[in-house]
Amino acid sequence: MRHLPGRCLPLLLHALLFGLAWAILGCFKFKKSCTGWPFAIFCGVLWECYEFTCDGLFAMNLQRYLSAGRALAGRAALLDTMGDLIAGLVGSLLFSCWSYWRLKNDRSWLKTFFFKKYSPDD
Repeated sequence: MRHLPGRCLPLLLHALLFGLAWAILGCFKFKKSCTGWPFAIFCGVLWECYEFTCDGLFAMNLQRYLSAGRALAGRAALLDTMGDLIAGLVGSLLFSCWSYWRLKNDRSWLKTFFFKKYSPDD
């Protein structure tokens, strides 16, 4: 419970990554949107690889495997990593469902994500 605020950031980041995948890959139909949430989860896995590498090379304790200078074992050592991955899964799936609902009700909502060419004359 003490790490609850820290769990909100991965949830939001994975939702944003899903949106980025949606925009880049052009997933405009729900059947094709299945590529968005795996992309966001894959980014979360890459983040955990980054944390693992920094912990090994620079002794940074990003994965919170140390407590008061002592190495944690078993489930206690996995709580941070699994919490981040589960938060990423939940965040990307929630955003996937929300965006499907929005597109089902109003297809023009998707146009707000498109890049527009800026003209100073307009």
